[in-house]
Amino acid sequence: MIAHGVSMLPLIREGDLLSIDSLEGRAPIVGSLILYEHASRLYLHRVMRMRSGPDGSTMIRTRGTAVSGPSLVIDSRSVMGVVFNIERPGRTVSACGPLWRLRGALHTRVMPIMRRFLARK
Repeated sequence: MIAHGVSMLPLIREGDLLSIDSLEGRAPIVGSLILYEHASRLYLHRVMRMRSGPDGSTMIRTRGTAVSGPSLVIDSRSVMGVVFNIERPGRTVSACGPLWRLRGALHTRVMPIMRRFLARK
C-alpha cells in the first residue's frame, strides 16, 4: 500500500510503500501502526490504548503522529492489518519492533504538546 496524507509525518511520508500484515483475529499491540476503516475511509494510525467495550469487544484508541485533534476510538473489528515495514527510496524500516513502537508512541504524545507550546509564542 502506498501512503497518502500527512497524519503520520514524519514517521510515514507521502509515497512510502507500506507492508501490511493481517492480524487474523489477534489484537494489535499498543504502539503498533494499524490500518482500519472508519466512516467509509481508510486510516493508518498508531494504537495508543486498548480497553474492553460494553459488549465485550475490544475498543482501540488511535492517533496520527501529526494530528493535533482528539484521538479516535474504534472497534477492533474494523482493523484490517498492521504495518510491519516502511519502504522509501534506498531504505526499508521495520515498523514492528519494540523500539519502533516506543519511539512512535512517544512522538505521538509529544507532538501535540510541542504544537501547543509553539502556538503560544
